[in-house]
Amino acid sequence: MQPHIVNEHVEDAKTGELNGCQLRFELPRSQQERFPGLFAHLEDKKQSLRIESFGLSVNALEEAYLKVMRMGEVPSREADEDVFQDNSVLELQEGFFARIIQQLQYIWLKRIIEISHNISLIVNQILLPIALAILVGWTMRKKSVNIAKHHLEHHNVPDISLNRIKSGRVVVLDPSHNTEKRRLLEKVMKKYPHIQITHHRSSKWAEHWPKEFPWAVLGVIIRSQGAIANGSEAYYWLLPSYLYYKEQTLFHLISDVEYAAGKLQMHVSFTRMIADTASMTLMVLSPFLVFIAAVLMNSSFIPSLIEERVFHFKHQQFLAGLSPLLFWVATIIWDSGVIVVVAGIITLVMKIFKLAVTRMFMPLICAYCVAMLPMVYVLSLLIDTPGVAKSVSILYQIGSAALGFVMLFQGGKKKFTHAFPSFAVVMSFMKELFSTNIPKLSVTERETYESLLLHGVIFVVVLIVHELHFEKLLLKTVCKKTYIERSEVPDGADIIEERERVENNISDFALAVQDLTKYHGVTCAVKKTTYGIKEKDCFGLVGASGAGKTSTFDVITGLRSANSGTVFIGDEFVNRTQGIGYCPQFDAMLPRLSCRQNMMVIAALNGYKYPKKVVDEMLRFLDLTEHSSKAFSRCSGGQRRRVGIGVALMNPSKLAILDEPTAGIDPKTRHQIWSLLKKMRASGKAIVLSSHSMEECEALCSRIGILVRGRLVAIGASQTLKTRHADNFFLHMSMTSVTHKDLVVSTVLTTFPSGNLMTRREDALTLKFKIRQRKEDKVSTLYEKAQKMASSLPLKEFMLIQASLEDVLEILNEQYSGKAL
Repeated sequence: MQPHIVNEHVEDAKTGELNGCQLRFELPRSQQERFPGLFAHLEDKKQSLRIESFGLSVNALEEAYLKVMRMGEVPSREADEDVFQDNSVLELQEGFFARIIQQLQYIWLKRIIEISHNISLIVNQILLPIALAILVGWTMRKKSVNIAKHHLEHHNVPDISLNRIKSGRVVVLDPSHNTEKRRLLEKVMKKYPHIQITHHRSSKWAEHWPKEFPWAVLGVIIRSQGAIANGSEAYYWLLPSYLYYKEQTLFHLISDVEYAAGKLQMHVSFTRMIADTASMTLMVLSPFLVFIAAVLMNSSFIPSLIEERVFHFKHQQFLAGLSPLLFWVATIIWDSGVIVVVAGIITLVMKIFKLAVTRMFMPLICAYCVAMLPMVYVLSLLIDTPGVAKSVSILYQIGSAALGFVMLFQGGKKKFTHAFPSFAVVMSFMKELFSTNIPKLSVTERETYESLLLHGVIFVVVLIVHELHFEKLLLKTVCKKTYIERSEVPDGADIIEERERVENNISDFALAVQDLTKYHGVTCAVKKTTYGIKEKDCFGLVGASGAGKTSTFDVITGLRSANSGTVFIGDEFVNRTQGIGYCPQFDAMLPRLSCRQNMMVIAALNGYKYPKKVVDEMLRFLDLTEHSSKAFSRCSGGQRRRVGIGVALMNPSKLAILDEPTAGIDPKTRHQIWSLLKKMRASGKAIVLSSHSMEECEALCSRIGILVRGRLVAIGASQTLKTRHADNFFLHMSMTSVTHKDLVVSTVLTTFPSGNLMTRREDALTLKFKIRQRKEDKVSTLYEKAQKMASSLPLKEFMLIQASLEDVLEILNEQYSGKAL
């Protein structure tokens, strides 16, 4: 259609935008008398001009508001200004490894920013574990037992504090048959004639002590050692069983034998500790405090992961091209790095307090925390509340350690340590801090690390299964839900035509949705919808709340899987790392990061070589430069939506999904965003949007699909939908006085017998009438009748407009109300 045809009838008409197959003209109200001639010409030449339909609407109050706003206002930029003034900033990283390195860099930068803005995270992850380590060091240092040092030669045997044993037998366990050490021990014991010595030389002494020696007051092991010059514990003193359980906390036994320069230096004491109960309890609990420090440290990684998932920022990163594998690799590397640093500080604290921890102390803390990370990650995926998930993690670790002790003292075997890595680690901490073993509780390093490895592997498998949705696929296979059509209303010609169009040319579309079905529980949210969107198209998906719009977008973007049907982006099946610009209904940014930082992370993950320049350009276009350093949580609703739209449109893919992009935004900003979307569409990007603003859909969308309770019931250009589904016109009459109401009403209802007064207010100066259009009624005829009638009435002005898209939506909802779909 040539624009000059309109100007021949209405001289001051302005050609508006071409939106798909829909062309818009602005007609001045001052030339209303010429409208019927224009409409009559279009009706007569409809076939030759290839016009499917045309209608008449009026500018909304929003347009008037914008015109007032523009008066006296200096535009911030030219209307035709491009989003990116310098297209060189859109250059992408070349090479797979260059992109991977950049993605890792910005993932870790995100974590640095998060921890620097989160005091709670710093306290739980760093300060609290270190504080517990200081408490342990102070307690162990202050309450350590004074060791009596004696130089033993063959002619000089000192008293080694066994006077408290009045009488009884001591079992000497000599599995190594070391005659020299046994003789030395016998010389020592001769100082106490009231003590009898019984020898036991079996190498399997642990199986016999103490159950075969209930009469023993004490046991001594002569241990097998390597080179004597190295010096080590040669005598290992055992308490009898009745002391294990009742007086264990009251006794401390330290033995150390060193050989040097031909004489024997023996450090032996058997001392009843007379300390206050609170201090003694702290000392005994020291290994558990170190364990709790490790538990708090690894559990503190949960809140950040839940925040990313719940706010859908994790999903945004995947849509920007980040693979789930790289996400988790980067996460575990970062978390392991934090663990190593904190464990190193804890070990340094122990050294400062001069505790004789071995070189295995720090690796033990690191190994335990890293082995628990997969369990922490699984909890972050299953639980949405950070506090609850963190509590579950802490209870799981402490509870499994406690359960290990319960099973041990009830006669369990050491092999169960593989099922309770927390118990094994606590035992190892006891060994490190007390420099001794209790045979019944002894756990070897190998057993500890085997249990940690087993635990880590099990939860890594669970994490992989969950991230790849294996459990959902299995559940879908076992409990397959098939949508059975029970619709009482057959598909219209437009729906049938769209289905054939997609099935015959599925590779021609930027996005093709075919027979998409999605259930939420027993409710079918989307019912076998089919449609296709080509490049440079803007497709609007509209419907009442709960119609299935967001569920559809969740499937298209890979956030959720469909029960049946397929979604193609280009000629590929959809997946969650497809590369889609997505602006969800609710803000999907990290609240502690600034607007710029959120956009920088996504721009870098998109693969831009100069992410900072890309973000600067987008912020400039969105008028967000002065707010770019503000934390996202402190931004207004309009600023947040602009950031979300900017993130969606920065994606270099040819498809953008926008779920209510301008909700809660003022009219001026809304129109700026419309301008941005039109430019992006003109550049070749296909756009799919959902909106409750029908004016927005009419302004932006080349085609619109209407959903009713999950079913696509109509599709086409907005004017086509209005002509096809709404047979009503609305007549607005603005009176000079309310006293003329009866005259105006009676005249309108006489002229248009099918008319109906919609205005209920008695004092209203503007009356609205609903005029039903019969099949034989032409737009030109209706307008001419209204014009003649208005000239005979005391009116300021009148308007005759076609039903709006919102009216169409209401009509279709009423039409399908109460009917099976």
